[in-house]
Amino acid sequence: MSNSAFHRFFFATFAVIFAAALAGGCGDAAVRDNEALKNDAPTLQRLEAINTRLVSSNNIRSEDFIWLKEIEKRYPKAELVRRVMRNALVARSDWQAVIDFFGTEEGLGRDDRMTLAGAHYKLGNFEKTATLLEPLKNSEPRDVPALTLLARSKYAMGDASGCIAILSPIEGQLSSSGTKDELALLGLAYLDQQNYDEAIRVFKSVQELDPTDIASANGLSRAFYAKGDMAKADEYRKRTEAAQSNRASMEIRGRNFVQQSYRLEAAWAGKNYEEVVRLCREMLSTAEGANRQAVYQYLVLAYRALGRDAEAEAAANEAAKATQIR
Repeated sequence: MSNSAFHRFFFATFAVIFAAALAGGCGDAAVRDNEALKNDAPTLQRLEAINTRLVSSNNIRSEDFIWLKEIEKRYPKAELVRRVMRNALVARSDWQAVIDFFGTEEGLGRDDRMTLAGAHYKLGNFEKTATLLEPLKNSEPRDVPALTLLARSKYAMGDASGCIAILSPIEGQLSSSGTKDELALLGLAYLDQQNYDEAIRVFKSVQELDPTDIASANGLSRAFYAKGDMAKADEYRKRTEAAQSNRASMEIRGRNFVQQSYRLEAAWAGKNYEEVVRLCREMLSTAEGANRQAVYQYLVLAYRALGRDAEAEAAANEAAKATQIR
């Protein structure tokens, strides 16, 4: 599971409802800290602001993290503080700190168990990950995030048959939800078991979801090669190479866009509006979605700052047409 995938899972699961957090707690110390925090309005306000940023951007500023550690010392058992600290540690990808934060799996609920298991997985502790997730395997309804992480742990330990046993019953759910990475993992497990027909079937289902997927194209090439179908093996080898080349190009464009963004911010801060216009026009050739919207906003404002109102209006119309905003 990639960092971004794990973050998406984590923050979708742990969006904090603050009133509920304050009402919780375990034992007298938790009750005391919860009540004390409830009466500390400035701290509550900053905790809420930090957590909002964590949930929306998976990010915490260093000064906020330093402050949070001090607040944890003041209210060590307050449920809200613990939730925000947990969110912060995950956002920082500090997996050992996440493990230390929980201390033990004893008494953990499902969500905390998943977080702890994810931290162990990130550190390569696959056996421990599997141990933590086994109790969730037979839950009803099926806990797909827990099952897929358990399957990844099994595969990482070399247990392809165990991986298949977990993913095969939920293949339909994975396919209908477009969860291509776990489907590709199932295909790889079949491939390792030399069950080439099943591997081909699963890999093709991934290709239907995403014709540019590298893992499934490569898997198909390997499976057809093992079956002696050299023509098909070569076809999917070429698809793999094309997909890899396309991904490399996209990564280069992404890095270039980030660098251009820094230059754009510097030009704007320096009121070098001609440079802002030049950079915006350059960036619009690759910008997409919200990034494209932001670039247009810079462009319109730069034209206005230069007194080029007609061009500002034209850029605003262009933005409205391209992004459906004005």
